[in-house]
Amino acid sequence: MRQLAQQCLVFVLCGSGLGTWATAATLDAEQRLQLLERRTGQITQLTLQVQKLQRDNDQLRGQIELLHHQLAQIERRQRDRYQDITQRLTSIAQPAAAAQPSITLPPLVAQSPAPDKADDKSAVSAEQAYAAAWELLSPQRRQYTQAVSALQAFLVDYPQHKLVANAHYWLGETHFVLQNNQAALAAFTQVVEGYPDSAKVADAWYMVGRVYQAQGDLSTARQVWQRVVQEYPGTRAATSAQNKLTQSAQAQAGADAAS
Repeated sequence: MRQLAQQCLVFVLCGSGLGTWATAATLDAEQRLQLLERRTGQITQLTLQVQKLQRDNDQLRGQIELLHHQLAQIERRQRDRYQDITQRLTSIAQPAAAAQPSITLPPLVAQSPAPDKADDKSAVSAEQAYAAAWELLSPQRRQYTQAVSALQAFLVDYPQHKLVANAHYWLGETHFVLQNNQAALAAFTQVVEGYPDSAKVADAWYMVGRVYQAQGDLSTARQVWQRVVQEYPGTRAATSAQNKLTQSAQAQAGADAAS
Protein backbone atom coordinates (compact mmCIF):
# COMPACT_ATOMS: atom_id res chain seq x y z
CA MET A 1 0.00 0.00 0.00
CA ARG A 2 2.76 2.34 0.90
CA GLN A 3 4.49 1.53 -2.34
CA LEU A 4 1.32 2.34 -4.24
CA ALA A 5 1.06 5.71 -2.53
CA GLN A 6 4.62 6.52 -3.40
CA GLN A 7 3.95 5.61 -7.00
CA CYS A 8 0.91 7.88 -7.03
CA LEU A 9 2.93 10.74 -5.55
CA VAL A 10 5.59 10.33 -8.17
CA PHE A 11 2.92 10.33 -10.85
CA VAL A 12 1.33 13.51 -9.48
CA LEU A 13 4.70 15.24 -9.23
CA CYS A 14 5.60 14.20 -12.72
CA GLY A 15 2.28 15.39 -14.02
CA SER A 16 2.73 18.69 -12.26
CA GLY A 17 6.19 19.09 -13.73
CA LEU A 18 4.98 18.36 -17.21
CA GLY A 19 2.23 20.98 -16.89
CA THR A 20 4.69 23.61 -15.73
CA TRP A 21 7.01 22.80 -18.59
CA ALA A 22 4.17 22.99 -21.10
CA THR A 23 3.05 26.38 -19.74
CA ALA A 24 6.57 27.75 -19.92
CA ALA A 25 6.94 26.48 -23.44
CA THR A 26 3.61 28.07 -24.37
CA LEU A 27 4.60 31.44 -22.88
CA ASP A 28 7.92 31.37 -24.70
CA ALA A 29 6.16 30.76 -28.00
CA GLU A 30 3.74 33.62 -27.38
CA GLN A 31 6.57 35.92 -26.46
CA ARG A 32 8.43 34.94 -29.59
CA LEU A 33 5.28 35.51 -31.63
CA GLN A 34 4.75 38.93 -30.06
CA LEU A 35 8.37 39.83 -30.71
CA LEU A 36 8.04 38.68 -34.28
CA GLU A 37 4.86 40.71 -34.70
CA ARG A 38 6.53 43.81 -33.26
CA ARG A 39 9.48 43.39 -35.61
CA THR A 40 7.15 42.82 -38.55
CA GLY A 41 5.24 45.97 -37.62
CA GLN A 42 8.46 47.95 -37.41
CA ILE A 43 9.57 46.64 -40.79
CA THR A 44 6.17 47.53 -42.24
CA GLN A 45 6.40 51.06 -40.82
CA LEU A 46 9.92 51.46 -42.19
CA THR A 47 8.77 50.21 -45.58
CA LEU A 48 5.90 52.70 -45.61
CA GLN A 49 8.26 55.50 -44.60
CA VAL A 50 10.71 54.55 -47.36
CA GLN A 51 7.88 54.48 -49.90
CA LYS A 52 6.68 57.90 -48.73
CA LEU A 53 10.21 59.28 -48.98
CA GLN A 54 10.48 57.88 -52.48
CA ARG A 55 7.20 59.53 -53.47
CA ASP A 56 8.29 62.83 -51.92
CA ASN A 57 11.62 62.53 -53.71
CA ASP A 58 9.89 61.90 -57.03
CA GLN A 59 7.66 64.93 -56.48
CA LEU A 60 10.63 67.11 -55.58
CA ARG A 61 12.54 65.86 -58.61
CA GLY A 62 9.58 66.73 -60.83
CA GLN A 63 9.32 70.19 -59.30
CA ILE A 64 13.05 70.76 -59.73
CA GLU A 65 12.89 69.70 -63.37
CA LEU A 66 9.95 72.05 -63.94
CA LEU A 67 11.79 74.93 -62.27
CA HIS A 68 14.89 74.22 -64.35
CA HIS A 69 12.76 74.29 -67.50
CA GLN A 70 11.08 77.55 -66.52
CA LEU A 71 14.42 79.11 -65.57
CA ALA A 72 15.93 78.03 -68.88
CA GLN A 73 13.04 79.65 -70.75
CA ILE A 74 13.43 82.90 -68.80
CA GLU A 75 17.19 82.92 -69.32
CA ARG A 76 16.74 82.23 -73.03
CA ARG A 77 14.23 85.06 -73.45
CA GLN A 78 16.41 87.45 -71.46
CA ARG A 79 19.51 86.40 -73.41
CA ASP A 80 17.67 87.01 -76.67
CA ARG A 81 16.77 90.50 -75.48
CA TYR A 82 20.34 91.26 -74.44
CA GLN A 83 21.72 89.94 -77.72
CA ASP A 84 19.19 91.90 -79.72
CA ILE A 85 19.96 95.22 -78.07
CA THR A 86 23.70 94.51 -78.23
CA GLN A 87 23.50 93.91 -81.97
CA ARG A 88 21.63 97.16 -82.43
CA LEU A 89 24.15 99.07 -80.37
CA THR A 90 27.03 97.71 -82.43
CA SER A 91 25.52 98.33 -85.86
CA ILE A 92 24.31 101.36 -87.83
CA ALA A 93 20.69 101.37 -88.81
CA GLN A 94 20.02 101.94 -92.52
CA PRO A 95 17.69 104.81 -93.54
CA ALA A 96 14.24 103.81 -94.68
CA ALA A 97 11.31 105.47 -96.43
CA ALA A 98 8.44 106.61 -94.23
CA ALA A 99 5.55 104.20 -93.84
CA GLN A 100 2.15 104.34 -92.21
CA PRO A 101 1.25 100.83 -90.91
CA SER A 102 -2.27 100.50 -89.60
CA ILE A 103 -1.48 98.70 -86.36
CA THR A 104 -3.34 100.05 -83.32
CA LEU A 105 -0.84 101.65 -80.95
CA PRO A 106 -1.08 103.61 -77.70
CA PRO A 107 -1.90 107.34 -78.03
CA LEU A 108 1.09 109.63 -78.35
CA VAL A 109 2.14 112.15 -75.75
CA ALA A 110 1.78 115.65 -77.19
CA GLN A 111 5.06 117.19 -78.40
CA SER A 112 6.00 120.84 -77.92
CA PRO A 113 6.52 123.02 -81.03
CA ALA A 114 10.10 123.28 -82.25
CA PRO A 115 11.97 126.53 -81.63
CA ASP A 116 13.09 128.67 -84.58
CA LYS A 117 16.79 128.28 -83.81
CA ALA A 118 18.68 126.02 -81.43
CA ASP A 119 21.35 127.41 -79.14
CA ASP A 120 24.84 126.04 -80.04
CA LYS A 121 25.85 125.62 -76.40
CA SER A 122 22.60 123.80 -75.63
CA ALA A 123 23.14 121.52 -78.64
CA VAL A 124 26.57 120.53 -77.41
CA SER A 125 25.34 119.73 -73.93
CA ALA A 126 22.38 117.81 -75.42
CA GLU A 127 24.69 115.60 -77.45
CA GLN A 128 26.83 115.01 -74.40
CA ALA A 129 23.77 114.04 -72.36
CA TYR A 130 22.60 111.70 -75.11
CA ALA A 131 26.04 110.09 -75.41
CA ALA A 132 26.20 109.58 -71.64
CA ALA A 133 22.78 107.90 -71.63
CA TRP A 134 23.68 105.75 -74.64
CA GLU A 135 26.93 104.67 -72.99
CA LEU A 136 24.93 103.15 -70.13
CA LEU A 137 23.49 100.70 -72.66
CA SER A 138 26.85 99.47 -73.89
CA PRO A 139 27.57 95.73 -73.59
CA GLN A 140 30.34 96.57 -71.12
CA ARG A 141 27.99 98.35 -68.69
CA ARG A 142 24.39 97.25 -69.25
CA GLN A 143 23.07 99.67 -66.66
CA TYR A 144 19.55 99.61 -68.03
CA THR A 145 17.69 101.12 -65.11
CA GLN A 146 20.08 104.07 -65.03
CA ALA A 147 19.79 104.36 -68.81
CA VAL A 148 16.01 104.73 -68.54
CA SER A 149 16.44 107.66 -66.17
CA ALA A 150 19.13 109.26 -68.34
CA LEU A 151 17.10 108.95 -71.56
CA GLN A 152 13.97 110.29 -69.88
CA ALA A 153 15.96 113.24 -68.54
CA PHE A 154 17.31 113.90 -72.04
CA LEU A 155 13.78 113.94 -73.49
CA VAL A 156 12.62 116.35 -70.80
CA ASP A 157 15.63 118.68 -71.14
CA TYR A 158 15.90 118.63 -74.96
CA PRO A 159 12.43 117.84 -76.36
CA GLN A 160 13.21 119.32 -79.81
CA HIS A 161 16.73 118.01 -80.37
CA LYS A 162 17.45 116.05 -83.54
CA LEU A 163 18.25 112.97 -81.46
CA VAL A 164 14.86 112.85 -79.73
CA ALA A 165 13.57 110.08 -82.02
CA ASN A 166 16.69 108.04 -81.30
CA ALA A 167 16.25 108.63 -77.58
CA HIS A 168 12.66 107.39 -77.73
CA TYR A 169 13.81 104.34 -79.65
CA TRP A 170 16.56 103.41 -77.19
CA LEU A 171 14.21 104.09 -74.31
CA GLY A 172 11.89 101.52 -75.86
CA GLU A 173 14.73 99.03 -76.27
CA THR A 174 15.74 99.53 -72.65
CA HIS A 175 12.20 99.06 -71.35
CA PHE A 176 11.92 95.93 -73.48
CA VAL A 177 15.07 94.44 -71.95
CA LEU A 178 13.68 95.23 -68.51
CA GLN A 179 10.41 93.52 -69.56
CA ASN A 180 8.41 96.73 -69.17
CA ASN A 181 6.42 95.91 -72.29
CA GLN A 182 3.79 98.63 -72.08
CA ALA A 183 6.42 101.33 -71.56
CA ALA A 184 8.44 99.89 -74.45
CA LEU A 185 5.40 99.95 -76.74
CA ALA A 186 4.69 103.57 -75.81
CA ALA A 187 8.29 104.58 -76.61
CA PHE A 188 8.31 102.82 -80.00
CA THR A 189 4.95 104.42 -80.77
CA GLN A 190 6.54 107.83 -80.26
CA VAL A 191 9.08 106.94 -82.95
CA VAL A 192 6.78 105.48 -85.62
CA GLU A 193 3.99 108.02 -85.26
CA GLY A 194 5.76 111.07 -83.89
CA TYR A 195 8.83 110.94 -86.16
CA PRO A 196 7.82 109.15 -89.39
CA ASP A 197 10.89 110.46 -91.24
CA SER A 198 13.36 109.10 -88.70
CA ALA A 199 15.83 106.41 -89.72
CA LYS A 200 14.72 104.48 -86.64
CA VAL A 201 11.14 103.93 -87.82
CA ALA A 202 11.77 100.53 -89.43
CA ASP A 203 13.62 99.28 -86.35
CA ALA A 204 10.91 100.69 -84.10
CA TRP A 205 8.20 98.84 -86.03
CA TYR A 206 10.19 95.63 -85.81
CA MET A 207 10.41 96.08 -82.04
CA VAL A 208 6.67 96.73 -81.87
CA GLY A 209 6.33 93.22 -83.22
CA ARG A 210 8.71 91.94 -80.56
CA VAL A 211 6.61 93.55 -77.84
CA TYR A 212 3.42 91.93 -79.14
CA GLN A 213 5.27 88.61 -79.33
CA ALA A 214 6.40 88.99 -75.70
CA GLN A 215 2.79 89.67 -74.71
CA GLY A 216 1.65 86.48 -76.45
CA ASP A 217 -0.14 88.23 -79.34
CA LEU A 218 1.61 86.37 -82.17
CA SER A 219 -1.04 87.27 -84.72
CA THR A 220 -0.40 91.00 -84.35
CA ALA A 221 3.35 90.41 -84.15
CA ARG A 222 3.34 88.57 -87.49
CA GLN A 223 1.19 91.31 -89.01
CA VAL A 224 3.72 93.94 -87.92
CA TRP A 225 6.71 91.95 -89.22
CA GLN A 226 5.01 91.36 -92.58
CA ARG A 227 4.53 95.10 -92.97
CA VAL A 228 8.17 95.72 -92.09
CA VAL A 229 9.26 93.25 -94.77
CA GLN A 230 6.94 94.79 -97.35
CA GLU A 231 7.42 98.47 -96.60
CA TYR A 232 11.07 98.58 -95.57
CA PRO A 233 12.78 96.15 -97.96
CA GLY A 234 16.56 95.97 -97.82
CA THR A 235 16.78 97.21 -94.24
CA ARG A 236 18.23 95.30 -91.35
CA ALA A 237 14.83 95.52 -89.67
CA ALA A 238 13.24 93.79 -92.68
CA THR A 239 15.81 90.99 -92.48
CA SER A 240 15.16 90.54 -88.75
CA ALA A 241 11.40 90.60 -89.34
CA GLN A 242 11.68 87.95 -92.04
CA ASN A 243 13.72 85.77 -89.69
CA LYS A 244 11.01 86.11 -87.07
CA LEU A 245 8.32 85.17 -89.59
CA THR A 246 10.30 82.10 -90.65
CA GLN A 247 10.84 81.02 -87.04
CA SER A 248 7.16 81.54 -86.28
CA ALA A 249 6.11 79.46 -89.31
CA GLN A 250 8.49 76.66 -88.34
CA ALA A 251 7.23 76.66 -84.76
CA GLN A 252 3.63 76.52 -85.96
CA ALA A 253 4.45 73.66 -88.33
CA GLY A 254 6.12 71.76 -85.50
CA ALA A 255 3.12 72.30 -83.21
CA ASP A 256 0.72 71.11 -85.92
CA ALA A 257 2.84 68.00 -86.53
CA ALA A 258 2.96 67.21 -82.81
CA SER A 259 -0.81 67.48 -82.51
